[in-house]
Amino acid sequence: MIEKASLPAISGLKFRHFQGEADYAPMASVITASELADQLPRSVSEQDLASAYQHRLINCDPYRDMVIAEVNGAMVGYNRGWWEQGESNQRWYVHHAFLHPEWRRMGIGRAMLQWMEQRLKEIAFTHPAEIEKLYEVSTSQFHAADKVNNMRLLSVWLPMILPLMAGHT
Repeated sequence: MIEKASLPAISGLKFRHFQGEADYAPMASVITASELADQLPRSVSEQDLASAYQHRLINCDPYRDMVIAEVNGAMVGYNRGWWEQGESNQRWYVHHAFLHPEWRRMGIGRAMLQWMEQRLKEIAFTHPAEIEKLYEVSTSQFHAADKVNNMRLLSVWLPMILPLMAGHT
């Protein structure tokens, strides 16, 4: 899934795909810690995630369209991507990521973002060429001073929009 060379040098760090029900409780814990640190308090339960993942996911296969970061077997973050139909000739490729605050600023969030951007490009490549493809990211792991793809994020939840297929071969 993720080549070791692309991961930050953190002992015990690995990226893997979603594994189903066993991931809901640690995902809820990561979301809660992440949003509390970002002063966006939200309580998400294992049951909330189970319901959402079993009944409300659209244009997303969590077994292929998620990356989970673990350190020594404990989940520290995750990223899920999907696509949405926009206006008649637009398709939006979106993802949300959560990273436990204790593991921020170490390169894990950037590696998750890079993995997801590549995954969304793979998905977009299978869609009709004439559709305008746009990339949106809204993550709680970035701060106002961060830059992604040379664009400065102005707000934690202000979506960043880029042409997805620019430079894609």
